[in-house]
Amino acid sequence: MYRNIGWAWPLVFALVGPALAADAKDKDKDAKDSKFVPIGQLVGRVAAVQGSQKTFTLKVSTSILEPYRAGYRIGLRVRQISHDVEVKAADDITVRVANPPLDYDDKGKPKKYTAKELKDLKGPGNQWGFPSDFESLKGDQIVKVFLGRKKDAPKAPPKGKDKEKAMEFLEESKPVVTQVWILAELKK
Repeated sequence: MYRNIGWAWPLVFALVGPALAADAKDKDKDAKDSKFVPIGQLVGRVAAVQGSQKTFTLKVSTSILEPYRAGYRIGLRVRQISHDVEVKAADDITVRVANPPLDYDDKGKPKKYTAKELKDLKGPGNQWGFPSDFESLKGDQIVKVFLGRKKDAPKAPPKGKDKEKAMEFLEESKPVVTQVWILAELKK
């Protein structure tokens, strides 16, 4: 039975292949329009925000397995390690929040949005969350940060012992935050 439909696979690939290639071209076009190359993501808690300099400090926790000895047995336990990471925001940073902005009706009660209003608030495209601005970033928020490096940043450090050029290289190749998703706000 499989021998009879074996000839159909090249036909399926011939019909579906161009559609998949068109999607890949659209993604490549979007990537070419960006000034940054994505290099990673961080999830953490905002510790401090310096709005005038567009920098903020993230408290990022990582889990490690640590062996321990209990009598004649050896076991493993999980230990949390926290790091403070200082990051700088790009000039055209995108900030998005999980919930739509609060709006109140005539009686002062929170307004419930319709599906059409939520779609309009979300903005064009199929992006996560609702648009916001850098000023909505505050301490004690759980955020997901997308890091990027400038496309025209130098790839390799300069040769020689010129410290000024080396410091310039470090400053130019430093990753910046291109997008922030505010996932939740911790209650005090």
